[in-house]
Amino acid sequence: AIYSAAHIQSRCLAEIASEQERPVTQGGLLQKHLRWAKRMAADAVPVACANAGVALQDVEFFVVCTTTGFLAPGLSAHCAQSLGLSPHIQRVDIVGMGCHAGLNTMCTAAHWAEANPGSIALMLCMEVVSAGYMWDAGVPD
Repeated sequence: AIYSAAHIQSRCLAEIASEQERPVTQGGLLQKHLRWAKRMAADAVPVACANAGVALQDVEFFVVCTTTGFLAPGLSAHCAQSLGLSPHIQRVDIVGMGCHAGLNTMCTAAHWAEANPGSIALMLCMEVVSAGYMWDAGVPD
């Protein structure tokens, strides 16, 4: 059932060509992760909220998980700002837990929603795995 409802329409790799033009640094990889995470959040979150009949301005709690980017401030702060969420929103970042992070993110959102009846919680699971790849045309393996 989970495989038939995945709704994955396409896959892509983040900015491979640009890495062949300049040296790759850890800072550059983190910036690439942030750029693509914000872009994917901007594509997905408004649609998910609209499908749920929820306005972005009504979200009061935002929990984000990722394993592919270690940012400070966390990805929730960056995405909340770029999505135009309230600056007073409560945020949680769940980072570095691997595949189990999605379940912990869902539990965190559910517990907050249970403690705050009638309030809106939003969860975002964001992985930009290819943002961490270091491409080298000279080493095809």
